[in-house]
Amino acid sequence: MEKNKSLLQRLVEYFGAQKKTTKSEPNVPLEYINAVTKLARKRKDQRFLNDGNNFAKLVAWLMISSVRPMDEILIYSKALTQPFYSTILRASCLLDSKPVFRVVLDDKEGIEVIKKLPEDVQSRIDCRLAATPEGSHMLLTPVAFRAEAKSCHDELFVICNFYEPEVVQALKTRFERIWANSAPCQVI
Repeated sequence: MEKNKSLLQRLVEYFGAQKKTTKSEPNVPLEYINAVTKLARKRKDQRFLNDGNNFAKLVAWLMISSVRPMDEILIYSKALTQPFYSTILRASCLLDSKPVFRVVLDDKEGIEVIKKLPEDVQSRIDCRLAATPEGSHMLLTPVAFRAEAKSCHDELFVICNFYEPEVVQALKTRFERIWANSAPCQVI
């Protein structure tokens, strides 16, 4: 990608109509790209739903790319699904901010995803295995979140906000409890 292209142009190229997709991984509509990019840039306190790998990668990338140098990003995931987290973590090495990651996994499968990342990224990841998987996975930055929740009908959905520090703090408290009850895993 050319350096002089705007963030929005690059996002549209990667997630939008120019990309071949499958039924399981649809294009992200330009309206959605514009809307979430605007929310991220303005750090607007507005919740929105987020589902599907391309939609999730877009939001996660916007969250991670907006952190300050050496900010900590917290991830609680089942197994760091290959197309989603692998892409996001690999891309983080391109950021000037060089964020650090604390990751808790429900499944050892995610360790293999981390082992395939560049050493520069691996060296910024502290990984643990959850003692008891809890579900309701999450991605947290100091002010933004992307978190799974269940409806009253037990249906899973994902909610996000680029600026809701109070909710991030509550989710961080839950993450810290899971972290404290997890075991370190050897990655490098």
